[in-house]
Amino acid sequence: MDSPIPFIVLLAVVLIDAVSGYLPEFRFVFALPLKLIRGITSWFDDRLNRENRGRNTRRFRGAFVLLVIALPVWGGAVVLTMRELQISLVI
Repeated sequence: MDSPIPFIVLLAVVLIDAVSGYLPEFRFVFALPLKLIRGITSWFDDRLNRENRGRNTRRFRGAFVLLVIALPVWGGAVVLTMRELQISLVI
């Protein structure tokens, strides 16, 4: 007969999720990065994407916003990947 430990672990995870899944304190913490990106995007859109500006100016400003938002994310991904590669090379 197989060990009951996987079933016990699964049951514990389901119970923890049922208890903590709907707590607003945890949802607030996990939603912070998304709220931060939405706030930055909204601010840039309000400030830089006005209807009275020309098409090329708006296009340039949109590219600037993309760089401001995407480059830190891309840089973080590169740094994390490099750390993983260094750890795997050491091992």
